[in-house]
Amino acid sequence: MSGPFCFGVDPHEDAQIGTMEAGGLKRGLAWTGVVRWVGQLISWSSTLVLVRVLSPEDYGIVGIAAALAGWIGVVAELGLGSSILTATELTTPKLRELNTAALLAGLVAATILACLAFPAARVFDAPAVSGVLLIFAVGISMDSLRIVPSALLSRKLEYKRLASIDLAKSISQTCVVLTLALMGLGYWSLAIGQLVGASIATALSIRSAPIGVSFKSTKTRGPEFSRARMFLVGAVSWQTFRNADVWMLARAVGTAEVGAFNLARNLVSMPTDKIVTIITSVIPGYLVSARDDKPRLKRLFLTLSEVVFLVAVIPLVGLMLTADLAVPFLFGGKWMTAVTPIRFMCISTMIWASSMFAGHVANLEGGLRHTTLAGIIAAACSIPLYFFAARGFGGSGAAAAGIVIVAIVAYPNVKHALRTCNATWFEYARSAALALKASVGMTIAIAAVRLSLGPTLGDSAVFLLCVIVGIAVCALFIWQSESEQIRVLRQAIERKLKIR
Repeated sequence: MSGPFCFGVDPHEDAQIGTMEAGGLKRGLAWTGVVRWVGQLISWSSTLVLVRVLSPEDYGIVGIAAALAGWIGVVAELGLGSSILTATELTTPKLRELNTAALLAGLVAATILACLAFPAARVFDAPAVSGVLLIFAVGISMDSLRIVPSALLSRKLEYKRLASIDLAKSISQTCVVLTLALMGLGYWSLAIGQLVGASIATALSIRSAPIGVSFKSTKTRGPEFSRARMFLVGAVSWQTFRNADVWMLARAVGTAEVGAFNLARNLVSMPTDKIVTIITSVIPGYLVSARDDKPRLKRLFLTLSEVVFLVAVIPLVGLMLTADLAVPFLFGGKWMTAVTPIRFMCISTMIWASSMFAGHVANLEGGLRHTTLAGIIAAACSIPLYFFAARGFGGSGAAAAGIVIVAIVAYPNVKHALRTCNATWFEYARSAALALKASVGMTIAIAAVRLSLGPTLGDSAVFLLCVIVGIAVCALFIWQSESEQIRVLRQAIERKLKIR
């Protein structure tokens, strides 16, 4: 298997993977990547407008509500999506049972969230949170309707359809949010926009994979539900330590700093979330098929790890180096409190991105219980750690504490992934070598630009110059890499451009 997504793969072993699988994998990645990046560009463009229209308090109110709704939403999902994806066999009656369970769980979760709306507003001393939570409760019930259809589409490798649904959701949500924000509706625009996007995605998912329900046959027994419960525990643990920082920060400092903290998280996660999500939305089906072929599974794991390192580490290092220039340039001076949290979040996001794909591999064979236990430990540690960090150092302290929490979860994921595919820590580290070399070169180049030209040019000009220089240096490192797959890609580009 060769091509731009196959760094580090031995070209002499291509035949073992198969032409059809390689072609399907690359087509899935390419189509998903193009469509989702179109949606992401639309979302980024709207964000640059919204941050100048909305206040940090608006983002803080929605951020507090989203943290609680996200936790309840994971409980409502019941781990069914992951269970369907990894199940060995699924019949139509069983899918209807799972779909019915998802629907009922969504309705229960929506009711619970609605009941928590007013108590949560009092706890966080933010009355506006209650109305946003009521809207999110409706959104949870909508989301539950597409859990099984979306998982089934992913299981069937229908990535083109999934990406199209994601794009429709992004466009509709962006249009609604922008329109309402410009009308002066503040935080309501963000809440209503998310509800509209979820509704459209649900309608398209059901249309693409109609399943139906069967209340008479609904059971919570069988291997699918057993694995679902394990996935659920892990997901709840993840959401707990993922959102505990916002909960503790809201209690300690209020909605304005929560808004800046959430903006920092969104900026850091923008590129990596979409890129890593593109990969992890396409890969699981191929991992399941390679479960019993260790050499093939190892190649897939190391290849995709190198891709994730390249697309996650390099831009995050660049953002760390230029955060004090990027925030005022992109969002304006009122968001400067987000600069230090951004730098800490870049570190934790690198750790998360490098281990997210490993989690999929670890869960194939014996790692699910261990990674779930790590998530439980991280969740238990996160609340006191975030509490004291937020009270003492605000958003910067919470972001720094996140590095420790994410590392607790990342280590067992990578450890068990390596064991599952018979790879070593050295081989895993080697997959990060190119990204690290490019990052070091970029750091030196950006430092030189800032030290030599910073005093003479304005901040905006220095930021743009740093971006250009950083991209050029990284591209040079990657282009001159000795990787066999980079060489194949380079030759293909040269042929296209007729360079000799």
